[in-house]
Amino acid sequence: MSVRGFILQASYRVQAGAPVVYLFGKLEDGSTFLVRDHRQRPRFYIRADDESAARERGAPNIFHCHRVTFSGEPVCRVEVSTPGDAPGLRERLHTAGIDTFEADVRFAVRYLIDRGVRGGCEIDGVVHPGTGVDHVFDDPELSPAPATITPAVLSFDIETDPKAQ
Repeated sequence: MSVRGFILQASYRVQAGAPVVYLFGKLEDGSTFLVRDHRQRPRFYIRADDESAARERGAPNIFHCHRVTFSGEPVCRVEVSTPGDAPGLRERLHTAGIDTFEADVRFAVRYLIDRGVRGGCEIDGVVHPGTGVDHVFDDPELSPAPATITPAVLSFDIETDPKAQ
């Protein structure tokens, strides 16, 4: 089944020791959905030249990739087991003078960035009825697509100083 919708909330949960991306949203027909994806791994990047030093500091899984820094230096992808493992490793690497890249990007946001999704999306996969939502998709293909929905509620968060200015 292929449908279009808009993602309203992106988060994750750790289940059986592995992170699962949770995307809640509304389809164009007005029904609600949940996408659960078990395939994404938490990751960030380091310079390829720092690979051996990062391994010495406990970076468990380092993979060569075709990405570069803004200045054109090749990077490696560092993967961790859960999103909660990234901050500690990032700090150990920083203490050793190893720069990290995109280590502050939230896990569920990374999932959306990797797919180019900014809100509107097309979901292609097997659907089944949900509890608390109308439709649940497990490990579907997700791609950016225009979507028109009518939200029932709108909320926003603002940040102010102690004087509310």
